[in-house]
Amino acid sequence: MRTLHRPPMGPTALRLARTAGLGVVVALLGGCSGQSGTDRAVDVALAHAGITEEGVTIESSVGQDGVVEVQIVRDIADQDDSVRAVRRIVVVDADGTVVEDHSDQACQPGRGHQDFSTEPCL
Repeated sequence: MRTLHRPPMGPTALRLARTAGLGVVVALLGGCSGQSGTDRAVDVALAHAGITEEGVTIESSVGQDGVVEVQIVRDIADQDDSVRAVRRIVVVDADGTVVEDHSDQACQPGRGHQDFSTEPCL
């Protein structure tokens, strides 16, 4: 996996992602800007999840046939007394289609599991 360090998607791109088909957004963002397939997949995943890059950690890995797994982690320890962080995993295929989407959480110390899991925190 690698952590992406790139400027956040602007408000115009986010607005496009929410109102247009994601395939169109991929074409517009990638074709015009020269972005890599991984960067386009990250943009698709963020748009699909309705999340901006602000306050999150994004990691991605490329699998077979250009499928990209995007992990979006948000630390919410200051907002929740049982959940420390939430992770959303969005898998985007080479055509820019979301093929999988799920989330899990890691608990605060003493409130359950410390690794990411779908098990609830105590």
